[in-house]
Amino acid sequence: MFPIEELPAEMISHVISFLSHQSTTALSLVNKQFNTTINSSTIWRDKYYKYFPLDNLVKDAFSAENNPHKTFYSKYKCVPF
Repeated sequence: MFPIEELPAEMISHVISFLSHQSTTALSLVNKQFNTTINSSTIWRDKYYKYFPLDNLVKDAFSAENNPHKTFYSKYKCVPF
């Protein structure tokens, strides 16, 4: 049998992307490798945008090229309204 801990972090991240945030949090308690992988900002950022897709659209709109608010967004990481 192949232990899941031997999988690369990218594959573990992909599998985790299908879990709920509650299951993801529980999995982080299994071992150090899962904890490290799950506590990366990428995992939680992707989960956040999965559950709150509008925030992702707003962020993309205000960080797009030729946008007058791009400088404001890149400096303050928020939307100017």
